[in-house]
Amino acid sequence: MANYTQLTTLEIQALMDSFGVSEISNFELIQGGAENSSFMVENSNNNFVLSVYNEKSFDQVHRLAKLLRYLNEKEFPTTKIMESSSEELVINYKQKPTILKRYLNGRVCKSLNSKMLFQLGISIGKLHKIPPPEYLPRNFSYGIESFS
Repeated sequence: MANYTQLTTLEIQALMDSFGVSEISNFELIQGGAENSSFMVENSNNNFVLSVYNEKSFDQVHRLAKLLRYLNEKEFPTTKIMESSSEELVINYKQKPTILKRYLNGRVCKSLNSKMLFQLGISIGKLHKIPPPEYLPRNFSYGIESFS
């Protein structure tokens, strides 16, 4: 992942204050992902992921945040989106949509064993049983507009 957005300790704390999280103890850039700069932010009680989106519109990020909240409400295991102090899911930081999520402990696996694949299949089955919210697009271009 390219590091599109550089943040100082004071900027990170100001953003975290926007979400009602005080006294951060540490933060670091998270490698991986695309189109955003994400930071692992720690305070004495919790770990969070602060994501500043450089290539997505406010509406796209808001739809993602609503979807994460919707999946949590349906008890699907996914990261929990945090609301700002003004009860917004997405805030603007220097004209860039920004969200805060609780950090999910885990690791990235390069290869999955048969037990993991079985668990993944069960999770995908549960996901397919959740009715899609009305705000999700019905058609996807899969990037076709990028090709001549």
